[in-house]
Amino acid sequence: MNQTNAQPIRGLFVTGTDTGVGKTVVTAAIAAALRAEGRNVGVWKPVQSGSTFGSGRTDAQQLLKSTGIDELPEAVAPFSFAAPLTPLLAAREA
Repeated sequence: MNQTNAQPIRGLFVTGTDTGVGKTVVTAAIAAALRAEGRNVGVWKPVQSGSTFGSGRTDAQQLLKSTGIDELPEAVAPFSFAAPLTPLLAAREA
């Protein structure tokens, strides 16, 4: 398909069945590649757990660093919990 017929990508959902399977890495790679093509791309991880903002280890912070997107981590991951539990259990604990 040539560029004049290309339709905008409205959304892409990356999912996996376990912790550490590479969802954040794959998402960052896709977003970075699309940005390199000049596309307007954002990332969103609605819920994350296992670390706090400022540690540099949250998925939101890793996504922003890897893609060069200028956004606040809190906007990327509005529901963040420090406990290294499933998001539901981490939210209950919080």
